[in-house]
Amino acid sequence: MWNWAALMPHAPILHEEIAGAMIKRCLHTVKGIKKLISKIDLNSTSYIFLLDPHAYYYKLGHLAVEFADVYEGSLANFGAPALRVEANGAEDEGRNILTYLAKNIPVSVHKKTVYPLDHGAVVPLASFWKKHGTLPKLLVVNPIGLSLVDAYRLGEHLGTYISKEKWALLASGDLSHTLTPDAPAGYTKEGSVLDEAVIASLESSSPEPIFKLSEQTIIKAGECGLRSVLTLLGLVSGGKIEVISYEGPFGVGYCTALWKNSQSDGEGV
Repeated sequence: MWNWAALMPHAPILHEEIAGAMIKRCLHTVKGIKKLISKIDLNSTSYIFLLDPHAYYYKLGHLAVEFADVYEGSLANFGAPALRVEANGAEDEGRNILTYLAKNIPVSVHKKTVYPLDHGAVVPLASFWKKHGTLPKLLVVNPIGLSLVDAYRLGEHLGTYISKEKWALLASGDLSHTLTPDAPAGYTKEGSVLDEAVIASLESSSPEPIFKLSEQTIIKAGECGLRSVLTLLGLVSGGKIEVISYEGPFGVGYCTALWKNSQSDGEGV
């Protein structure tokens, strides 16, 4: 049922239409994204469960769900209006998975006919759009209100959801924002500490390196994608994750990673 799960960064500068000549500074990540997408058979994916830490959020302790008939967005605010995506909502299947999650995770649903996607969703989705010109049906959620433990538990519960439909998890998120003096939040030593822990968690398919981080380290590192990572880890529950690329060219940690389901019948993880 879960075909694949991927971690993708969401910095607009990772698209050449925005970066221009600066794309040379993040080529390792750009190549990593292309490699990741080449490993995914999008045609065999019916639904994407998208974790966007920049999506609308409104209740502490709850998973914020943006439930819409249609999702659409562009990177016009970053000077690239042609970089746009759209997808139909998850409809009844989306309601089914939310009902299942609500048995264990507090869920708050925000319903709209058309939901405007922000860069946290558009940046990774646009890479798929460029290759395929279409997207699977979409369900957008924001895990930022969950504790780290509950973000991991969210992934575990997703992994036990049974459906004949083919789902994928797209975990959008950058890592630390304090790797260098010119980073958005300035430099702190905690930036590299957090990123090293995330990579260790992905490579070992275990949340423990992340759970060992102190609250102070997490705050000083200026992360935004930690809960996205933990939900991915919970979903695969020990399955092998391939870390495709990591770098911090602008003082922000960018990581691409992929898990693919080896089961041919798609029932469960």
